[in-house]
Amino acid sequence: MTAPAAPTAHTLSKNTFVGKPSVTGGIYLVPQTVALPTDALSDRPTECIRLGGVSEDGYTYMSERTVEKRKDWNGQVVRSLQTSMDDMFEITFIEFLNPELLAALYGTDNVTVTPADTTNGTQIAVRHSVEMPEHGAYIIDTVDGKTKRRRCIPDAQLETLDPIVEKPGEWSVYKAKYSIFPDSQGYTSYVYTVLNDATGTVPLKVDTATVDPAVADAKAEANKAAAQEAADAKASTK
Repeated sequence: MTAPAAPTAHTLSKNTFVGKPSVTGGIYLVPQTVALPTDALSDRPTECIRLGGVSEDGYTYMSERTVEKRKDWNGQVVRSLQTSMDDMFEITFIEFLNPELLAALYGTDNVTVTPADTTNGTQIAVRHSVEMPEHGAYIIDTVDGKTKRRRCIPDAQLETLDPIVEKPGEWSVYKAKYSIFPDSQGYTSYVYTVLNDATGTVPLKVDTATVDPAVADAKAEANKAAAQEAADAKASTK
């Protein structure tokens, strides 16, 4: 008779996730001409632009499906037909004066940065245009301890910016909502996760280089002779 399986906890904490960015940031803009990573471990492309800090709310990814229900002669639902699917994500940027963030929100051609000099600090000029915002690819990296999670979005476009507030006692932020479009393969997002359950151990690094005894003896004799020569020279000066 086979012994019953040992009971397990109702919830396994190792399967939960509390995502936060690493110290280097969590969200990056990537030119659409650059190939995105296909795992959570690879280095991000060098062309990535870090968009700065994000509020404590993190980011929210949404998938909204529109479905029409069809009924038969008796009024019973017999089919649900999907008529559309919209993927979006929302995020609140808190680096209000970050030029690279401003360029991502308002368009690279609409942001001009004049470097600081001995008289004035850095000057940033932003033009608000009626043109649609630029498309871009995005990488969002989060971690929970040693568990890593990466979301790659091949094609997204800024849809709305919440009203911008500038008043005492409240910091100014950009709360942005992005529309996401399918790539050439029909996918809107790719998510890669690496769990903290590696089974191996990192071996100690051992120096396996060997030294020829004859070479070692020759070096020792040379060092001894040099020391004696130095001692003789010192004695001759007294």
